[in-house]
Amino acid sequence: MVLDLIIRYSYAAMFAALILCGLGLPIPEELTLLGGGLLVGWNVADFWVALAVCVVAIIAGDSIVFFLGRWFGPAFLKRILSPRGVRRARIAFNKHRYKTVFFSRFVTGLRVPIYGYAGSTGMSWFKFAILDGLGALVMVPICLFIGKLIARPFGEDHEEALRRVEEFSEGIHFWLALGSGAIAICLAVILFHRWQRRRIVALADDPPDAESRREARYPISEPAEASPHATAARRNDPEAPPGA
Repeated sequence: MVLDLIIRYSYAAMFAALILCGLGLPIPEELTLLGGGLLVGWNVADFWVALAVCVVAIIAGDSIVFFLGRWFGPAFLKRILSPRGVRRARIAFNKHRYKTVFFSRFVTGLRVPIYGYAGSTGMSWFKFAILDGLGALVMVPICLFIGKLIARPFGEDHEEALRRVEEFSEGIHFWLALGSGAIAICLAVILFHRWQRRRIVALADDPPDAESRREARYPISEPAEASPHATAARRNDPEAPPGA
């Protein structure tokens, strides 16, 4: 049904379906994206236009859930989740916070509860949109490209292509989660190496001098303050040593 509408109405159907997916309706988001990839493979839709439409629709739909959580708070969460679900969303968000928002994009059952809970905590919408958009920029191109690859071998045999897409969409979550994890690890390694390089350059530009290193290694202790009795003794005997 969803694929038929996408084939008939192209970009408009993609946008509407993804908005409804963001609201938690039982419409497979991955299936919608793969359907868009079919249109790209059949030269009915442009890859970059489909990418832009899908990313904007995903952020818009998820933002609606985010603001519902902000406006209605726990009352909204209790309507869509069981008490156990609310507790699990709270624990996951409080423990990982921004990482939870990013990786929820790749787990169907976590999107709505995590996005709603993020809104109820007062999280900045700008930060939420950035994290959600980054997740969409990972997920959408992959799905469109896979749909395009599926469309090419079947040519005009649309029925067979649609059947293959439906079959593939059932197991795509694992590969999306695996791919997002690999991307996150690569980004962490790149950021660490950049930080390390900047630190080395900063030390090379302003190295500590020998005197500073010597003072840091062998700190010079301040002389102890003389007691009142020692001060009085020195007044009576000027030749006495300071510590006497």
